[in-house]
Amino acid sequence: MKINLITAVNLILALPAHRSQIEGHRKIGEMALDELLSFSGVSDQKEKEYNKTAIAIILSTARAFSVERDRISGTWAYLKEIKQKREDILEFWKYLSPFREKNYWAKLLSVFLGGSAGLSQGLDGLKNIPISTSLGIFVSLILFELASRIALFFTNAYFEKKGQTDKEEQWRAQSIIVYKSIAEKAINNLLLAQETILGKSEYGQANDQEKKKKIQEIINNSFYFG
Repeated sequence: MKINLITAVNLILALPAHRSQIEGHRKIGEMALDELLSFSGVSDQKEKEYNKTAIAIILSTARAFSVERDRISGTWAYLKEIKQKREDILEFWKYLSPFREKNYWAKLLSVFLGGSAGLSQGLDGLKNIPISTSLGIFVSLILFELASRIALFFTNAYFEKKGQTDKEEQWRAQSIIVYKSIAEKAINNLLLAQETILGKSEYGQANDQEKKKKIQEIINNSFYFG
């Protein structure tokens, strides 16, 4: 029995599971490999020759999938690092706000206003200093608060402009396109092997447009994401 296109694509999708950190998924990958190699034992010589070629195509395609997975994993790691840096910067601006509990200015203000433990208590010291000084301190606090909020806004806007998307978005926007392109190339190589070794392909006399449509149908029906 020869390896048909649908079986080939499903095996291509299943084989990379052997790299999973989940044991059950690894077993699926191992089962897929066993199933693939079982096709090399057919008795018909032409089908045997074709299956060996198909097995090589499928394994090389599974390898290409693994390379793409490593690439996108590196992208995800980078995005995670950027996200952490973003959170650190936002945290800095938040604690720059003089009206936030345990902010950077609390101790400084408490010392200046009479050694109180926090901003809320330290503000009581305002009654012991001139009104002009109190007003100056109050205006300064408002300006620091405004500055921290403006900084928060522009920091958020900067990272949003950079397009720091979550993993699912990154997958849909980039990786799935590459996976489908790899699968399409594999199907075309399998069709070529069928025509060269078996004398005819599964799509027979279909023209290029019809073949392309059938290939996309296989890919769309096999991929559960994107």
